[in-house]
Amino acid sequence: MKLEQLANRLLPKSILSGPKDVQRRGTLLIYAVMFCVFVPIPVAIILWIINKPGLAGIVLLGVIPSAAAIPLLHATKSVSLVGHALTAWIFLQTALDFGPENGFSVLAIFAIPIIACSLIGERAGVGWTIASVAWVASHALQASPTDPTYYGLLWSAAVVVGAIGFAVIVLEQSRTQARIESETANTALLSQRERLLAFADNSFPAIAETINNRMLYVSQGITEILDYSPTEFMERRLDSYVHPEELPAILSQLEQVSVKGMHYEARLRHKQGHWVWLELFAIPYGPGVGRWIFAGRNIDAEKKQRELLQQSQRLESVGVLAAGMAHDFNNLLTVTMGFSELLPASESRDQIIKATGEAAKLTQQLTSFARIDGTGPTATDVNRLGRNLLPLLKNIMGETIEINLDDTQGQLFAAIATGQLHQVLLNLATNAKRAMPEGGKLTIRAKKVEVQPSGEDKPDMIQPGSYVEILVNDTGAGMDAYTLQHAFDPFFSTKQGSRRSGLGLTSVYGIITNAGGHITLSSNQTPGDGQGTQARLLIPTANEITPPQELKVDDTATNPIPSGQTLLVIEEDVSVRSLLVYSLEREGYSIEAAKNVGQALQIVDTLEPDLLITDNMTTFGTNPITQLQERFPDLNIICTGNQPEASPESLGDTATIRYLAKPFRSSDLLGTVRSVLRQANAQKFPDSADL
Repeated sequence: MKLEQLANRLLPKSILSGPKDVQRRGTLLIYAVMFCVFVPIPVAIILWIINKPGLAGIVLLGVIPSAAAIPLLHATKSVSLVGHALTAWIFLQTALDFGPENGFSVLAIFAIPIIACSLIGERAGVGWTIASVAWVASHALQASPTDPTYYGLLWSAAVVVGAIGFAVIVLEQSRTQARIESETANTALLSQRERLLAFADNSFPAIAETINNRMLYVSQGITEILDYSPTEFMERRLDSYVHPEELPAILSQLEQVSVKGMHYEARLRHKQGHWVWLELFAIPYGPGVGRWIFAGRNIDAEKKQRELLQQSQRLESVGVLAAGMAHDFNNLLTVTMGFSELLPASESRDQIIKATGEAAKLTQQLTSFARIDGTGPTATDVNRLGRNLLPLLKNIMGETIEINLDDTQGQLFAAIATGQLHQVLLNLATNAKRAMPEGGKLTIRAKKVEVQPSGEDKPDMIQPGSYVEILVNDTGAGMDAYTLQHAFDPFFSTKQGSRRSGLGLTSVYGIITNAGGHITLSSNQTPGDGQGTQARLLIPTANEITPPQELKVDDTATNPIPSGQTLLVIEEDVSVRSLLVYSLEREGYSIEAAKNVGQALQIVDTLEPDLLITDNMTTFGTNPITQLQERFPDLNIICTGNQPEASPESLGDTATIRYLAKPFRSSDLLGTVRSVLRQANAQKFPDSADL
């Protein structure tokens, strides 16, 4: 047992729970009592050995008053009173045992002021110094004047006792003052600490107090965030929990102490091994450096939502760029495809047309991602589409991959164009095939679900309501965390070689979000568990299908051409405009071409066109359709761009508008023009034959 533990056991509880100064003096008092009790025992043994039993007995009897100090301390609970009693007994023993004629007694008296100052206080030191000086001086006065050596010794001893006593008093006073100042500073520090902890506890779920990176306190909130108990969390240094990527920056900031504290975000290790994002506030307190109170809260969900929003904004920006790129590419491909078709038949011409068709597929993915491809019906019977798609999927997936199509009975309408959903499912199936090179299983399920406002399965950034849920599961190798995170990023691809475009899943994302839906990917790379990648699609439900306005294209070149027809072409791109004019004039049409709507309005001042052909993306903020429809209500229009996202009201009478998506062949253009003009003539002259 340690000496301090023994002393604490001998002290009354009232002293142990009292001020620290009283505890210190009580401990010193117990040490003095133990010294006075145990030291005479070996002295008495020595006296007994040298055949002085009487003196040995007197020494042992002197132990009793010293030991009586402990019961007196418990009875009075006063360290000062017991200290005076013990000091008096030591003084008395010194005076009686040796007497004034013995020089050792004079030297022993020097210790009395020191003992009194240590055990009781500076005032007691003053009193016992005076008593010691008086005792020495009284015997000095009784000394023989004829013995100057003895006389001088006594007086010098008195001076020394006085000097020592007052020196000790001064030192004790300075020490007491320093202790008072330290206690005052500690009290202020504790008060500041309590205020900071009270503020933090009421503001943040997790609180930690550190000094030189050693934790002194951790709140219970750490259990909810990181699953550690406060005791477990305090077993290690705080920096051992911080992610290595964030640790250098945090340590650098902590070295620059600021009274305002610091604010940063960092990942901390969870008890289960994964990382959790926390928002941390570091508040310094107290003198010097190294004292901090850290307050934190879990922002893992906020970080994920922030990343989703940033990804959505990034894709939105790329979508705007993709829309412009697709428009320019389509113009180039239209010119290449149109003029190539007008060349004499040859292998070279066929290869050019084939390559142009492949490039057109890429621009179609760009337009899907850019959210500008709105052709087709406004709703799709998902179950019917799946059944119609099954034979094609079997051809694509091959014999080694089993296809399961689990659909609900009856009709299940989703608010998305049939062609777009067809493209989405084909893209997902193609990705699944690449993940199962040695075979596997592809499962497609569709059902209606209700997304609740606060449901656990509610994806971020999607409104509650009725949705068609489509799950596409494969049993392939799965995706790693990095691939899963960047799967929807434009031009990101795991395929090797020149055939990778990186727009497959990007276009899927654009199509689904454009329809007001949501898509998520989950993947498992654990071998042998039968679970690879799952794509979950949520698409708003639709009550019924709005059929598209169908136009049967007449591509029979031998049919007679409607005569006396004037066509107005508005096209900014000079190459596309040249193609349109050249192709249509070769068929005998009268063509008026304009670069923009301003030129077109000047042209229609002198003639009335039978048909308008325009690219709806070349209007520079002005809509030529509505302006020309105001002047010519029955004007038929062919838009050679993609269907705009604008509302039908802003486009005027949509019944007279047809769409011919770029890139198109010359034969497609001529067939569409011929069909539109024949239908228009049939409406004007229902009883007449074809012109």
